[in-house]
Amino acid sequence: MAACRRLGPNEAPDCAQGAFHDYWISLRGADGTTRPGPRADTSPRSVCNGHLWFVRPCWYRYFVEQTKVAINSPADVLRACRGLRRLQRSGCVGGAALQLGGDPLAQARLCAQLPARDVASCLRGAQVQVLAREPRRQLKLIRGCALLRPGERPDCYAWYGRTLAVVTDRRFDCGRLAGLGRLACRAGARQTDEALVTFS
Repeated sequence: MAACRRLGPNEAPDCAQGAFHDYWISLRGADGTTRPGPRADTSPRSVCNGHLWFVRPCWYRYFVEQTKVAINSPADVLRACRGLRRLQRSGCVGGAALQLGGDPLAQARLCAQLPARDVASCLRGAQVQVLAREPRRQLKLIRGCALLRPGERPDCYAWYGRTLAVVTDRRFDCGRLAGLGRLACRAGARQTDEALVTFS
């Protein structure tokens, strides 16, 4: 974590994913790691409760690597993140949402069933990268933001605008959207050089 911090806010969160990746898999001795001693902290609620830059990558890698945690529905997401607040809750919801299936359109429909405060965090777990070579479904995904409650739409357009710009090497055209959608999509696309954090 100390080495990652020295990289600054743009690179530190993505750097931290590597450290948390190794930590969480070591708890089960996987991938050639050595399981830490019996006093090792195994709870993401305490391990992830740290520096602002590292909360989301910690939770994200936890749900990627700890395969015994089953998340199959919006209710499972809420159960896993019960009692958490602010960034801790956001990180937990985003990480848990990663397990809601490999189809980002299906994930988005499940995210829409969560309370309004959790929808944007949930969408961060959508596996947008699987649509890298599917321009029609890319457009369908981001147009789906219009189906959300009004207050949830700007974050949705911005996140998909950003991640679709990344997976298409900036070729995704936000101009195919209208009004608020176009503006928020373009604002997101301008952030492609910043840390993505919840993106694999």
